[in-house]
Amino acid sequence: MPRVMAVLILTGVVDRIEGNQAVVEWWPSAETCDVALSVLPARISEGQTIVLLARGGGLGRSIVVHDSSGTRLLTPRGSIGLPTDAQLPADQLYTVRFRRRPDATRPRSPGRAHPATGTREHGRMDLRSFRVGAPISPPKTPQ
Repeated sequence: MPRVMAVLILTGVVDRIEGNQAVVEWWPSAETCDVALSVLPARISEGQTIVLLARGGGLGRSIVVHDSSGTRLLTPRGSIGLPTDAQLPADQLYTVRFRRRPDATRPRSPGRAHPATGTREHGRMDLRSFRVGAPISPPKTPQ
C-alpha cells in the first residue's frame, strides 16, 4: 500500500512547567500531555499558546510510538505527548516544528482613554487634537 503524506497541526496552551517537562492542554479536546521543554520554543512560559506542526514523509527524524502511555512523537530533542484524537501512522518519519501563536505572545494594550469622553481608542492617538488643558473660549456671537 502506498504511503500517504500525513500532516498534523495542533494548538495548545502550556498549562504548567514541571522540571524538564511542560504540561500542554491540547485544543479542542482539552486533553493534557507531557512535552519535553527541549522541543518547545526558547523562553516558553505558562499560559502561552503554541502550535505543533508534524509533517510526514521525506527527510524527517521523528517517529510516532503507540504504547500504554498513549501516542507520542519521539524527536531527537525529546518526547511530545499527543492527544488520543490525534492519530498519526507509525510507519513514517516526521518533521516536527513548534511555534508560538503570534496573537497570544504579544500583550494586548487596553488602549488610551479619550480625555473628554473617557472612551478607549487603540493605536496612535495625538493628544494635541483634543486640546487638553486649553482654555475654553466662549462662542462667538454674530453682530
